[in-house]
Amino acid sequence: MTDRVVDLNALAEISGRMNLRKPNQQAVYSIATALYAYYNQERGEPPMESLVVSATGVGKTYILAATIEYMARVEGIRNFAVITPGRTILNKTVANFTPGHPKSMLHIMETAPVVITADNFDSPAMRAAMDDPMQVKLYIFTVQSLTKPTTQLGRRTHEFREGLGEAFYEHLHGLDDLFIFADEHHCYFSPAFSRTIRELEPYALIGLTATPHPNTRDEDMIFKYPLSAAVAEKLVKTPVIVGRRDDRRDPYTQLTDGARLLELKARAISIWCSAHQLQPIHPVMLVVAQSINEANEYAQYMESTTFMDGRFAGAILTVHSNAPDDALEKLETVEEPNSPIRIIISVGMLKEGWDVKNVYVLASMRASVSDILTEQTLGRGLRLPFGQYTGEEMLDTLEVLAHERYDDLLRRTGLMNEQLRDHRVQMLVHRDESGNTVVRRDESQGPLPDQPWQAQRPVADIPERAKESEHAWDTSPSGETTTNETTDTKGSGSYSKGSGFAIVDTDTRLEESQRIVETVRDMQPNPSLPRIELPVVKMIPVPVPFSLADITDVEPFRALGRNLARDPEETLRRKRVEATIEIDTSGLRHTKVLIRDAAETVYVQPSFLPSEDIADELVSAVVHCEAVVERESEIRSARRLVDEMMDAMGGSAVTVLSAYLETAKAKLVQLVTKEASRLARPPMENTTVRVRPFMPVRQTRLDATEDKYGAFEKGRAYAGWRKSLYEQVWFDSSPERDMANLLDESQDIVAWVRLHTNDLPILWSGEDLRRYNPDFIAIDTDNIHWIVEVKADRDMQASEVRAKMEAAKRWANHASDSKHVSVRWRYLLASEDTLRNAHGSWRNVLALA
Repeated sequence: MTDRVVDLNALAEISGRMNLRKPNQQAVYSIATALYAYYNQERGEPPMESLVVSATGVGKTYILAATIEYMARVEGIRNFAVITPGRTILNKTVANFTPGHPKSMLHIMETAPVVITADNFDSPAMRAAMDDPMQVKLYIFTVQSLTKPTTQLGRRTHEFREGLGEAFYEHLHGLDDLFIFADEHHCYFSPAFSRTIRELEPYALIGLTATPHPNTRDEDMIFKYPLSAAVAEKLVKTPVIVGRRDDRRDPYTQLTDGARLLELKARAISIWCSAHQLQPIHPVMLVVAQSINEANEYAQYMESTTFMDGRFAGAILTVHSNAPDDALEKLETVEEPNSPIRIIISVGMLKEGWDVKNVYVLASMRASVSDILTEQTLGRGLRLPFGQYTGEEMLDTLEVLAHERYDDLLRRTGLMNEQLRDHRVQMLVHRDESGNTVVRRDESQGPLPDQPWQAQRPVADIPERAKESEHAWDTSPSGETTTNETTDTKGSGSYSKGSGFAIVDTDTRLEESQRIVETVRDMQPNPSLPRIELPVVKMIPVPVPFSLADITDVEPFRALGRNLARDPEETLRRKRVEATIEIDTSGLRHTKVLIRDAAETVYVQPSFLPSEDIADELVSAVVHCEAVVERESEIRSARRLVDEMMDAMGGSAVTVLSAYLETAKAKLVQLVTKEASRLARPPMENTTVRVRPFMPVRQTRLDATEDKYGAFEKGRAYAGWRKSLYEQVWFDSSPERDMANLLDESQDIVAWVRLHTNDLPILWSGEDLRRYNPDFIAIDTDNIHWIVEVKADRDMQASEVRAKMEAAKRWANHASDSKHVSVRWRYLLASEDTLRNAHGSWRNVLALA
């Protein structure tokens, strides 16, 4: 295994390609650093055992897949195993790594592990894969198949197999790089499991769970991301606990309240999806019954015409041990558009392994809300169906129907705060006073720090304002509640905020939800203003890959060698190496390595490394560079460039590089990345253009004002426009509103429109088909159609902003040059400073932008 702490370049590339959320990036980082600390600092013996705790809905499967990617790529591990507590999670995990499955992760992974299970390990194909030392294998088994040789599955894994020449369990025992993940780790606190796993002597055993077992030691957790943090950072829905003010606590009233909220949620989702041209989803209610008899009683009641006038007849699914065989099959399809299921009644079967995103109402019958908040039942409804917050409160919240009265819930707010509030844990790397690399375990209440390798990429094509949306019940970044006092936040009733949740009475919640969906109405474009004929420019990217063979001028590499050789002192200057992912104007993602002097200088006697080992290290750094596609031809080209650099260093190459190898690697990667950016060409595009009228239907918002110059409030609709195509407009930032005011009042502008996501998507990164959504279209008195983007001053020189600008200019050129388009299109990028100095004049904006 490698002796480096973390390969930041590899981790950044994996994080970007797999679109990892920040806590999931940090989890993989913590696993890698903990592994280094155990084997390099503590000199431990296998296995290295640790636990990763991540709140339900944040993406535990992504942590698993990304760790496989990293360990296979950086550490050369070829044998991974996932142990599951039962068949349900086993089937889910197999699906995650099955090509073509709707829930497969393989399309964002470079590693293509062969999945081996208790059902197929004895086949000739699997035996061939197990014998291939280069093939990455992923063994997926239930804990029972490994720990219980008395069962049929257990006998299959423990008995001698002629094709293997040994029992399968013994085959696993003989692997010196077996990396085991114990999924739902809290289920395995038994001597039998511990004994079985330890006898395998794996290289590493990483537990994954959202709810650690009460007997878990704090020091065993190398990463912990609690639910309160996930809610505060908008990675899961905000739970809204709904309790009645009156004494009606019978289950039928609770079910009716839940169904009414579900219908209002469905209406709000339909309106929002229609406005943003997205496929609508069907929200469902999950009812957790206490017994099979109770579940059947509820199902019979809700199927009848007595319940909600029969609107849910045929839409009820009951899941328990006595349910029909097809119940579980129907359960797996509840997210599909044609699924008729709207209410699911379960008896303790959906705590783990059922991961859907369209649960919007949760009713745990007769259970205390404290139990709901701390058990995994809550996690079934927390996942975000659109990938991130939409900015619409009804779409970003989970209704949790409480059996307790509202007043009782308020009195227990403090207790529930303590149940949800928790600290974070992560592994960090630092240097001690002697300059040695040290890994330490860090606990804090604060937000996760941005790592230098963190990749910034959008999650989904949903409104830009949702990415930093203000929410009615936000908690602070630390997961602490901003207030514990009862507040009237919506004007029609009492709400109380907690540490990652809100409490509201049933009547207020229903009235507020009803008011939202009834007040919203359709907005059509203003017929008195010019109609926009929008070109549809279809750009199909044809990538032009970069190769190290494209580097024909080796002088920069020889110059680097000469520069490195100029410092003959036997002084190993400590360096802090930082790596960030940047995107240049051609859309190419690349690694930027920043090398800074550390605080101290350490004097050492040089220890010489073999010349060939030095060259191998340098070649490895180059071929793992972000801009290089790792293949055999690139390794040969990298060797050519390394040889040129070392040749230019002359006789001092071994001496200098033995002392400065990490610095040399960083500088070499920096140079290769620079050359890749210089030599790369933008993706070639096969372009077609057609024209369609721009007439999307918008929906009005409840929170609206005509005060267009007052204090800016993100997400609020502003009205009273003269030249806007729509009567209400909302913005992501105050400068965007300033631009709208300027456009509306300028004598040089005849019409304008604030664009929404997918109104005008412009392909700007051919590498991964990312699209850019501009802010405005404005038509001037010369009938020039302007695409307008407003940015903060600090962002104007950002590589991503410049790349999007170039893409929009190319779009405008294609549109204007088309025979199907009769007007001229142009692009304008304006800063805050431009707006301040324009003094309300469009002509000044054109002069200054």
